[in-house]
Amino acid sequence: MILAVAFAHAQDSSYSYKRSYDVGQSLVYKLTTDTYNNGKFASKSVAVANDLIVDRHRIPYEKITFTGFKESTVRGRSALTTMEDVARRVQQFYISLDHAGGIAIPKPDVPQMTGPITDFITYWVTLSSKIGADTLHVVDAKATAQKPLTGIWSDGKAIPVGRDQTVATVELVALGIKTARFRTSFVAPSTAAFQMAHAFMTKPIVRGAPNSFEQIQSIGNGKFNAMWGNESFVVTVTVDRTSDAWPDG
Repeated sequence: MILAVAFAHAQDSSYSYKRSYDVGQSLVYKLTTDTYNNGKFASKSVAVANDLIVDRHRIPYEKITFTGFKESTVRGRSALTTMEDVARRVQQFYISLDHAGGIAIPKPDVPQMTGPITDFITYWVTLSSKIGADTLHVVDAKATAQKPLTGIWSDGKAIPVGRDQTVATVELVALGIKTARFRTSFVAPSTAAFQMAHAFMTKPIVRGAPNSFEQIQSIGNGKFNAMWGNESFVVTVTVDRTSDAWPDG
């Protein structure tokens, strides 16, 4: 995934950064996702989005437009099915790493795109000032978001229930002349995030920790898949300090 991030020059042992925007600049993002369930390949998807830097009420924002989507399953791992019409049904949305800006998940009107959209936005969250990423200046420095992050992606139809809550901690794990590496951990809150949608989802999956994730999705014919549990994941991002590129995520 390639993102445009400008960093101020600093000595190798310490530095600061700020997201730099150039109104009118356009970028293309590509997100490839390989999904495994219990160690076995389940699916692969490739989502493509266009990004245009715009001025909204004197705040720079990135206007995101999804233009492409391909997906394969275990039966056709090497053969991706093109579904551009699915991608183009996603409404344009805006995100910004500017201090005055914000990051929000768009209305989940296209269930097939829910995963790519939420994963896509997670990359912005990892370097957001909202969780303190801009306060890290030396290796091993950490910052934890003051409030848990809540994600809601239910649409009331195909996904009648879809939400989670995590606590984000970002750490500057490596700093060189040309690159800086951040690792952001998302873990479940120590206390119950919310009341689960159904009683059978309440019993903790992890002993001593409340459940923090739930999703119920329609599979047709009046049937639904339910998933719930204690959620945690880690995102590592390497930033190029010598240019505006985010080369590795």
